[in-house]
Amino acid sequence: MTHREDQICKHCGRPWTLLEILENVESYWPEMDVIRCLAPCCGVPETLQLENGLIRRGYVYAAGEPHFSDMEHYEVPGLTVVKSPESLKYSLHQKEVTVTKQTG
Repeated sequence: MTHREDQICKHCGRPWTLLEILENVESYWPEMDVIRCLAPCCGVPETLQLENGLIRRGYVYAAGEPHFSDMEHYEVPGLTVVKSPESLKYSLHQKEVTVTKQTG
């Protein structure tokens, strides 16, 4: 995957690819339908929401209850996502990854 202008780390200013950030997945929060990743450039946590063919980058905030607010959308042809109450499984470029529910 190539770097795009809109895939710049908001913390350190370095570019990253979607594949790089997906390789740094830490956990899945099924109630919010988001995964937590670490930015590949500086290790700062990022919050992503995955759907078939689409990644949303944003943040979780509390307004009575937690909500996800998406700030950026990235089309990702070939991304397939399967969700369950305990995990999220995604497949991209013949690589399949299962992300388990966060604990604690």
